[in-house]
Amino acid sequence: MKKLTRIEVEQLIASGTRLNLQNADLSNLDLSNLDFSGSILTNANLSYSDLTNCIFKNVWLNDANMESANLTSAYIKFSDLSNTLLNKSVMTNAKIIGCTLCEAQIKGAKMENIDLMGSNLRQTNLSGADLTNASLEGVLLIDTNFTSSILKNVHLKPKIAVQVNLKDATLSGTYIPKISPVLV
Repeated sequence: MKKLTRIEVEQLIASGTRLNLQNADLSNLDLSNLDFSGSILTNANLSYSDLTNCIFKNVWLNDANMESANLTSAYIKFSDLSNTLLNKSVMTNAKIIGCTLCEAQIKGAKMENIDLMGSNLRQTNLSGADLTNASLEGVLLIDTNFTSSILKNVHLKPKIAVQVNLKDATLSGTYIPKISPVLV
């Protein structure tokens, strides 16, 4: 993986061609306020990077490492984050709309006020995550793990919910619809 700088990333974005940063090392960079729409970031390393206010529309982020990244107020729409590592990341006030997060690891993440509307969370591990005041409207929850997560005042209105693990989760103020079977 080639280590890139913010200036190099900005130049690539400005070139106007589809940005292909597959396998790129973008770790520990301030990439805030950049628009990565249409980019290929498969298997990229974005760990510990500042991605505050970034835009990711129709982006391939599958198999990326985004552990401990700051995605505060990021806008991610119709993107693939399958198998992505997001452990201990900060996603406060982020909008992750209509995305695929199948088999993503999001353990211990700070996700207060996040909007995950219409996203696919099949086999996603959100154990220990803080989803206080999150919106989970129209999400697919299939074999999703919320063990020991904080789900206070969550707007939980899934499209499908099967085999959701809520063991030791904090659920105050959250209405739990019929989930078959629910593991509490």
